[in-house]
Amino acid sequence: MFIKVYLILLISFVANSYKIKSLTKLTNGGQHSRLTISSDQRFLGFAGYGGEYEYECDQIFRLDLNDVSDISKLSSGLGISTMPTFIPGTKYNIAFSSNVHKTNVSDLLKNGNVNICPKHICDSTNDLETKHFCKLYGKNNFVSLYNDFDIFINNIYGNIITQPLDTSYFIGEITFDKTGKNGAVITIENQNLNVLIFNVINSTIFNINKKVSIKNLAWGLKYSSDGSRIYFFHHNTNDAFVHYALSKNIFYTKLNSSISYIDINDYSIKSFSNEIKLYTSMSIGNNNDAFIIDNGVLKYLNFNDSKYTVMEESSTMIAESVVVSKNYDVIFLTLFNSKTGDKDIYVGSLQQNKSSKIKSTIEKFELYEIEKNTFSVWNKINNNDEEMFDAITINNNITHYPGEKHLNNIKQLTFGGENAEGYFSFDDKKLTYQATGIKNYGTKCDQIYQLDLLKDQKTHFSKKISTGLGVCTCSFFFNDNQTTLYAGTFASVQINPSKAGETCPYKMCESPQVESDPVLKKLCGPQYYTWDIYPEFDIFIVNKYGKIIKQLTNWTGYDAEAVLSPDGSKIAFTSLRTGDLELFTMNVDGTDLRQITYDLGYDGGAFFSPDGKKLVFRASRPKTFEEVNLYKTLLKYNMVEPIAMELFVVNVDGTNLRQITHLGASNWAPYYLNDNKRIIFSSDFNATEGFASFDLYVINDDGTGLEHVTKDPYNFNAFPMMNYKGNQIIWGSSRNSPIPKTKDDAQINLFLADWVDPKIVPNFRN
Repeated sequence: MFIKVYLILLISFVANSYKIKSLTKLTNGGQHSRLTISSDQRFLGFAGYGGEYEYECDQIFRLDLNDVSDISKLSSGLGISTMPTFIPGTKYNIAFSSNVHKTNVSDLLKNGNVNICPKHICDSTNDLETKHFCKLYGKNNFVSLYNDFDIFINNIYGNIITQPLDTSYFIGEITFDKTGKNGAVITIENQNLNVLIFNVINSTIFNINKKVSIKNLAWGLKYSSDGSRIYFFHHNTNDAFVHYALSKNIFYTKLNSSISYIDINDYSIKSFSNEIKLYTSMSIGNNNDAFIIDNGVLKYLNFNDSKYTVMEESSTMIAESVVVSKNYDVIFLTLFNSKTGDKDIYVGSLQQNKSSKIKSTIEKFELYEIEKNTFSVWNKINNNDEEMFDAITINNNITHYPGEKHLNNIKQLTFGGENAEGYFSFDDKKLTYQATGIKNYGTKCDQIYQLDLLKDQKTHFSKKISTGLGVCTCSFFFNDNQTTLYAGTFASVQINPSKAGETCPYKMCESPQVESDPVLKKLCGPQYYTWDIYPEFDIFIVNKYGKIIKQLTNWTGYDAEAVLSPDGSKIAFTSLRTGDLELFTMNVDGTDLRQITYDLGYDGGAFFSPDGKKLVFRASRPKTFEEVNLYKTLLKYNMVEPIAMELFVVNVDGTNLRQITHLGASNWAPYYLNDNKRIIFSSDFNATEGFASFDLYVINDDGTGLEHVTKDPYNFNAFPMMNYKGNQIIWGSSRNSPIPKTKDDAQINLFLADWVDPKIVPNFRN
């Protein structure tokens, strides 16, 4: 099934051999540029900022062409990231330029600032002549050539794979041939522009085999379809202004250029055309041809006969970037709207044209409905992810165990890695969760993701909300169903170029300090099981693309485990600011901070009751001298031992604190059911199969009515949450997973189930 709607704006393009029959807008405001498309045509990548993204400078995004409503951020959101290109032959790896590794996030976040972009050189320079040119030609017509740019490769979730080059000068415009085995990138060093040509050895190693010097300026690198040439736009004029601009690390975007190329056979530079135009973008086709934008006008170029054909446009919008599908049937453009100032992405139907005339009122591009409320550019799904998921080896194919009478219609939502703490949006349509796994997500510690519960998780990738740096924990939706909060350590991360993808903080028991500190060495022995309480954790509010809206805590110590009250007015969290791990509440803007608990022990994992009047949490309560000494010693090393924990309930004002479990062992991850009375939680008090065996239980908040929910004796079950409607729960479980051969094979997946309360037969005798 497909839908047709009509475009109010009159847009038409004509070409001798191709025409754009129709266009429709894929984005809704903001600035979009640098289009790139994955080899299988599944994803459209781009740089974007402003609009609903709310970023102040370019970040990298992907738009799922199977579901045009799905736009996800692929860069960190810290510093600036731009000039993306998908790498052919990979599982959607994307290369781009960024200065994230040289962005001092902690300094930029001071005094409530949330703009983590570098200043435009026109705004930061003290040079009077540069200021004059910026004013004369307009800041928006200059691009800052930041010397702290380097190339990064991120995976489909936006987690860093590698930083293949480590430079101290501008580097950008990376491109690859159609095999993904060869590439090129522009560098500007001491006002000299060079093209570095390299071989891709593997996903983390690039081998530079040639440095080609280009006179004056070059941009828009693109390999020819056969890989024998690297085309580029060439401002081959000995222009004093250009050299001055380069000396000040700025690039004037309104320069005319011709088309030249590097001959890969001998690395010579040759002129393809002496025609001087204002070129901004080029998309190379498979037939030794290209679609080129010249001063807002789209042109078709046949490299075989060197002929251009103008695709005339009659719109108030001006084209700036272009990508064409490999089958020449779909074209993607960014178009500038002079009335709003936005540059949005449009998709059009590209067809062979036999006439130079088409109607000026045209139908919108046809979007195909491939699922309910899911519309695709293509009339079939363009990926093999279903095959990938179907190939997963499972242990016993059991998702529902006998006796689990409260659970029905159990559905597995994730398929690899360690996924936990899944929490519903207020409308029950989305899920925010934390996940890690080097094989599935490309990280060794947790990041924050979201998934859409209305969509098939076997054909959709989760959307990463966090930065991809450091470690994150405990995300939670606000009641607008868009904004979330979570705790992260990213502000303190220093990226090591040789290990750019490894930004997780040291676990204390894996740090070099273990060998030199006998006390720590003993604490890290096999007789103890510990959690790290990273002092770098702070709590942030972010929008649906991960843009930081507000930093809620900025104390040099552990602040994490934050949740929102049902009415959206209060946040409860755990903090070490008093020297002990206590519960606090505050308003959603960070004001009215109040301490709720005062007893020695780890108070954490709190959640509000449905009526917002109570908090349920888990806590350790060391009593003996030995227990107190161990607890305090562990805290000195920012660790806790989460072995002996019980559940407590307290009023939100700190009154009426009471312990509701006395089960021994580890009782944790409590959450109120919607009846405002019962609490579902995880415990190993009844375990018979070792430490990792946890089940879910329900108990009344007065400590009565303990009931066994999951009956899975060999697996881990924890982090339950009931949806706001009260008819489903989500939890993390190792059920239905393969037996891990290594630590990296371990799985905890998220499961969704209908919640069933067995009917109570009324007693008619009374």
